[in-house]
Amino acid sequence: MFKHIAVFLKMPLFLIFLFSVLSSVSLYAAKDYDPSILFLVPDKAKADKTLQNEIDSMNIELKGYFNSGVEQEIPEGLQDNFMQMVKNQIEFVKDIDVYSYISFLYQQKIMEDLTMNYDSSGLLFLVEHKKKSKTRNLSELAIEKGVQFVVSFPKAEFTENKGKKSLELEIKVYDREHDIIVLEKSYLLNSENHGFDYACNEGSLYCCINNAVKASLEDFISMLRKNSMQ
Repeated sequence: MFKHIAVFLKMPLFLIFLFSVLSSVSLYAAKDYDPSILFLVPDKAKADKTLQNEIDSMNIELKGYFNSGVEQEIPEGLQDNFMQMVKNQIEFVKDIDVYSYISFLYQQKIMEDLTMNYDSSGLLFLVEHKKKSKTRNLSELAIEKGVQFVVSFPKAEFTENKGKKSLELEIKVYDREHDIIVLEKSYLLNSENHGFDYACNEGSLYCCINNAVKASLEDFISMLRKNSMQ
């Protein structure tokens, strides 16, 4: 099952190295835009009991994929922000599971979009296992980590009804620069395979994740693009 979504992931270090090169060359860059974003794992993470076996299997697959026992070498010559992201991801995936994978995938897809459309050589994306989604806590985390945006997921709940699986994913994004919540929305997506960049096994929880991430990313990236024009 996992091989069908491995195309998203490849190796985290390779992705960061590739994006750092693309950013420095700026082949597709329209303008400079270097957002700093902290991604948190879902606060309220739960699933129907009927889905627990599949979740347990996914957790084993994820941990096996990211923690193969092979020491990951950090590429030489990375600038400081990309080096920080490499070290952050190495630590993050040590404890990865189905729910934290949502945050990880979210980060990867946004990084891909920004580095393909902007000169983002100074961007900084971090993922963290801390929870709590109250505005006050998000503000404190933004200051502590030195980032503009904090992306939190107040809820990630997998359900199954008459054999149909779905994921309800809530997102809340705090903007430190303006001290406001700039995006707060809930998404409910099914387990259909829509192919292309979000291909997955039809009917799997991976499809639920891919579809929810894709839907919410459209709103988040739209917000980022508006921010880049300010």
